Amino acid sequence: MKERICYLCGQEITGKISKEHVPPKQFYAKVFRQVNSPNLLTLLSHEDCNKFYQADEDYFFAALAGLNEDAQIHDWLMGDVRKKIWRNNASGLRQKVLSEFSKTYSGIYLPNNLVAKKFDVARARKVVWKIVRGLFYYHYSRFLPESIKHAIMFYQIQDRPPKIYIDHLMDKPTYGGYPEVFVYRFARVSDKNSLSSLWSLFFWQSIVAIVPVIASELQDNKNS
Repeated sequence: MKERICYLCGQEITGKISKEHVPPKQFYAKVFRQVNSPNLLTLLSHEDCNKFYQADEDYFFAALAGLNEDAQIHDWLMGDVRKKIWRNNASGLRQKVLSEFSKTYSGIYLPNNLVAKKFDVARARKVVWKIVRGLFYYHYSRFLPESIKHAIMFYQIQDRPPKIYIDHLMDKPTYGGYPEVFVYRFARVSDKNSLSSLWSLFFWQSIVAIVPVIASELQDNKNS
């Protein structure tokens, strides 16, 4: 029997199995799922490993999903966001997300009813890194330890892409299949044994994350 490995901790799954969507299922608006019946990627994980990220994934979705008002599924996304933050048990999430809107930016009042939106970069990076680790496991069947050296940079889709993307990812194929919600590109170093790679993740036609992964040592699937 083939060993069942949790892509989040790298250990064999011997107890209850959780099938984790990568990226999280909630990122695909409920109406979008009903209309399109998307074929979402799932990976095996321990239930506890999966639950460890739940609050951060809820935050990532509520804080960032509706930023591009011109996105194709903006209204569907915002419908889900409103339901999520106005649940009876979501007062903390609601206060956190609403507090991130401001009429000022760097102390300057914004004109024409514009508002600035900040977000918790550390929590957002945690979610993005989890997704990258899942995609790496999916493509290469190898566990990518959480402690591997990496960086995560965010920019908005209307911004000029950083040089690292232009030089190494712009000509790579796009994966994910649902540009309204999530697509990605990646490149891996030529040494097939290395864990080093470069990823670009596009969320909701709005937010882009660039993730270089730097592995200084060769590591196998069992390393943590």
